[in-house]
Amino acid sequence: MSEKKTIPISIQTLDTIKFGLAPQKARVNSLIEDHYRGQYKVSERSLLALLEIKVSSYLLEEMIEKLIDIAKQNKEDKVAMFPEEVTLLSTLARTVSYAEKISSHVSLALH
Repeated sequence: MSEKKTIPISIQTLDTIKFGLAPQKARVNSLIEDHYRGQYKVSERSLLALLEIKVSSYLLEEMIEKLIDIAKQNKEDKVAMFPEEVTLLSTLARTVSYAEKISSHVSLALH
């Protein structure tokens, strides 16, 4: 049986993704909170998209933190990931990046 190939991902790359995640999480959380407080209403479709982005951002953050912890424990500046893990990481990051593109009446960039 052949060994599965891994892809080295630098901790710096993971930190960069994590850093960019914080403002997106804050904007999405703020919009969702405003919606449920009645301060602003979004359509059901937009609300579902916001909730999906929220879940994806929390999963992405958790995944990145675990990977960084593994690298630190091993005293390495890279972590080996299977291709499926890299695909998941990039899919979650792409989903979160859609936060600015949601077709609601409020620009997330300005919220």
